[in-house]
Amino acid sequence: MTPPVEPGDRRAAGWLWVLVAIAIWASWFAVTAHGVRGTLATADLVLIRVVVPTLLLAGALWAARRRLATLGVGDLLGLALYGLPFIAFVAAGLAHAPVSHAVALVPGVMPVLAGLWAAFGEGVRHPPRRRLGFALMIAGAGSILALGPTGSALGHGFFLAASACLAVFTVTARRLALPPFVATGIVAGLSSLVLVPAYLALPLGRIAAAPWSEIALQILMQGLLAGLLAIYAYARAIRSLGVATAAAAVALVPPTATLIGWAALGERPSVGEAIAVTVVAAGVLAAADVRLKAPGRAGTTRRDNGRSAV
Repeated sequence: MTPPVEPGDRRAAGWLWVLVAIAIWASWFAVTAHGVRGTLATADLVLIRVVVPTLLLAGALWAARRRLATLGVGDLLGLALYGLPFIAFVAAGLAHAPVSHAVALVPGVMPVLAGLWAAFGEGVRHPPRRRLGFALMIAGAGSILALGPTGSALGHGFFLAASACLAVFTVTARRLALPPFVATGIVAGLSSLVLVPAYLALPLGRIAAAPWSEIALQILMQGLLAGLLAIYAYARAIRSLGVATAAAAVALVPPTATLIGWAALGERPSVGEAIAVTVVAAGVLAAADVRLKAPGRAGTTRRDNGRSAV
């Protein structure tokens, strides 16, 4: 008979899973920047990111076919924004601006946009701590926009567009409450339907001229780690730690990605950029609205008027 899992062991496993997700998400920005600044085109990276999960998740989509038949066109479009448009905007932005700017503007602005929609579109009343988090994220992102050199303005525009795509996906996915892998399969499948014919018909890519080592790295990161493992790891973390704690841990992504960009790409942030990224991370943590629980109440999470946190 299998012994029961102790709460402490469950939380330790949850932290391990959330660290795996954070490491993948933080590394994804640097690996994407490496690819788009090297021999691969943006279309190559998007193709790898969407085709691999489409093939691997075809079974999950087939199993959920009855649920999928109930989705409207607006639902599908809202989910699809996290595929081809989001990845293309991030990759295009990284060709013009450093990783530290990407992590301040994409995960730093998205919660604010999703929070605004929740407030004005769904009537959610955000508590003071979450509003403080939104303010910190706006301050940090605004500092990045002000500190960036003239040549990074185009990249900043792409990052903000990516953030808007991610916000729409977040709101849509939360409303539909689809299983993570089913939502991922929809995103990848719809993007593949659009991109693959265009990729084959038009000179969009340079993958034939890229070394196999670069292609293998991108398949590993785009298709397997970011496309599948990070989603599974984060879902496991939520089950073990709760939504609020897992969401708060995402605050580690901006500083971690900035350090990886520095170590792997030589993108040393200025003092002002480092402070801005730290402010964004503090905002993400505050917006998660984690509360310390009294003994005996660990694992519970706070709700606003019956609604889960953004």
